[in-house]
Amino acid sequence: MLVFVLPLIILVIAVAQNKAAENILNKLILVSGAIHTNLHAFSDSIKGRAVDFSSDGFIRDTAGEIISGSGGSLAVQKLNEHLINNKMRLDPSIVGISVIGLKGKVIASTIPGEIGADEFSNDYFIEALKLPYKNAYISDIAERDGREKKIAIAVSAPLISRDGADLYGAIVLYYSNHK
Repeated sequence: MLVFVLPLIILVIAVAQNKAAENILNKLILVSGAIHTNLHAFSDSIKGRAVDFSSDGFIRDTAGEIISGSGGSLAVQKLNEHLINNKMRLDPSIVGISVIGLKGKVIASTIPGEIGADEFSNDYFIEALKLPYKNAYISDIAERDGREKKIAIAVSAPLISRDGADLYGAIVLYYSNHK
């Protein structure tokens, strides 16, 4: 009798293990799909925020004044205050915003000590300049120097004049979940 029962027990265990493995695999596939959907939604959201900021008339006009040299340090101060008071507070995961001129120099920033920094070789600056208006670029996740060694994602968009005639540079939003 044991000869017949033992194989039956082994068969039942094997079937149960296969069913459990199949259930786990199906749940992993569902979780993976949900993560994929959430990542796309997050990506669209942060790109949309960068595009929104790049179309802000005050940012565009003031960046133009700074680049042309007509605004001076007062324009830099006003733009920095606008970025801090009106833009940073819109999303608590934004840890910094910089406006970079065409030559790669930071002309305004919410990050202390960033003005004048050279961003010319950074992917988020280079790629933003290649994009048409109302598009944005998301960098790889990286540790950003000058930003207290925080892990961040840089999202950039081209910054152009209101009439669309002049490319001023790029606006960059730095995202992190670590404040």
